[in-house]
Amino acid sequence: MVAIYIAAFLAGIVILIFGIVAGNLDHSVDGHDTSTEDGHIWIPFLSPRFWIYGLGSFGLAGILLTLASPGNHLIPSVITGILTGTLITYVTRFVLRKAETSSDYRMEKLLGQSGSVTVPIRAGIKGKIRLNRHDEVLEVFAIATDPALELMPGVAVIVVGVEGDTLEVMPQDDLLN
Repeated sequence: MVAIYIAAFLAGIVILIFGIVAGNLDHSVDGHDTSTEDGHIWIPFLSPRFWIYGLGSFGLAGILLTLASPGNHLIPSVITGILTGTLITYVTRFVLRKAETSSDYRMEKLLGQSGSVTVPIRAGIKGKIRLNRHDEVLEVFAIATDPALELMPGVAVIVVGVEGDTLEVMPQDDLLN
């Protein structure tokens, strides 16, 4: 049994490291680990996080229990893996949903703010603008309201719209004229 515990622990660690490097721990089998607004039932077993942390904690619990007292510790190890996987998946899902909600809300609050272009905004290509809001400096993706317009770094702009995670801007001079 110790070999199974060690293999599970190592598999959890290796998959976790791969997921961090590849950056793909945010999606479940159906591609939406963080939303259930469309009426789907959220099942933690479909999340990669559940399996990564479940495997790792199953293996670690088995190793530690075996070291503490020889014997068969399969059931406590399985329970530890299921509880840890479910807890980590639920907490991460909760935190990501809160972050999505607050970032959408924050984007709407930027309407009417002035800023300056930091990465050129070209026809059909997103650029970036810098906004000073309260004590924060924000760098946000932006597109021009006029698709033919090119905005170079340093140009003063006003936020006039929001499209997802991208702000729609127009030159401050155009607004004042």
